[in-house]
Parts: sequence; C-alpha cells; structure tokens
Amino acid sequence: MVATLRAALAITALAVVAALASDVAPELRALIEDFQAHRRVAVGYLRTDNADLGAFEVERLRDRWIANVKKIPPALLSEDLKAAIAQTETALHRSLQAADNGDLEQASVALERADERLTAWRRANGMRLFSDCIAETSAVYERLDPHRPSASNLSDPALASAVVAAASATQAALARCDREAPAAIR
Repeated sequence: MVATLRAALAITALAVVAALASDVAPELRALIEDFQAHRRVAVGYLRTDNADLGAFEVERLRDRWIANVKKIPPALLSEDLKAAIAQTETALHRSLQAADNGDLEQASVALERADERLTAWRRANGMRLFSDCIAETSAVYERLDPHRPSASNLSDPALASAVVAAASATQAALARCDREAPAAIR
C-alpha cells in the first residue's frame, strides 16, 4: 500500500512538473532561451581573451535582455521571477564593467553566474531548455576526452572498458539532445 501511494505521488509530481513546463509563456521561454544563447557567445569571447568582442557581446546581451524583459506581460512576473531578472541584470552590469576594465576573468565569472536565480526559477517551474541538454552532454564528454588515443594505451583491458563506457555515455547524451533539439537545430 505504501509503495502504491508513493508511486501515485511520484506520478502526480511528474504530471505537475510537466504541466508547469508546458504552461511557460512563450515570452518567458524566448527571454530565457535568447539570453542563454547569447551568453554562451559572450562567455566564449571572454574565455579566449578577446576583450573587445567580449565587451561588445556582453553589451549586446544586456541590451537584448532589457528589451526582452519589457515584452513580458506584468501578470507573468512573480516575485521570484522579478528577483531572478534583477539578479541577471546586476550580473550583466558587473560583467560589462569588468570587461570594460580589462578584467576578463571577472567578466566571465559574472556572466557565467548571471543565470543562477533564473535557472533556479525555471527548474522550480519545470522549464527545461535545449541548453540544459548541451551542458549535460559537455559534462559527460569531459569523462571521455582524457582517453584520446594519443594519451591512452587501449591495449589495457580496464582502460579499454573505461573508454567504451565513456563513449557509450557520450553517445546516449548526444542521442538525448538530438531528440530534444528543435527541428531546425536537429
């Protein structure tokens, strides 16, 4: 009886999360997806010490973020979401200020942390993005990368088994992303 009750509660919780995810307003989804896509570009420039392009991309990201936030109907802005938006704007400002001052490491750190509250909000609301799948795949691939043929002795059975396991996990993660990808990306 207890197991049946737990199973019923788990199914109900999953249904609620799925309903929340499907009920996310298109304006909110567009705001967050656009932010994530452009943030990755800006972080890439900052990580490769390209100060000018990094600062330019952070500035563009900030401007797009502000414009997209204005498109959100006020009725959709819960207190949690307002706090997440404010935290994101503050982090974008810090990142741009650091980039303008030539501190690319701090600019990158601020930008990488810019979505912490936003991510917490969307996870609490059951909102999954394609960028989640990409991040998960990157983490799985990191376990495969050290086994590159030039750095590994594949004649060692234990090592060969580890490479196969890491490759299988990477393949599964990529297949999951392929299933989750929007048709245009797939």
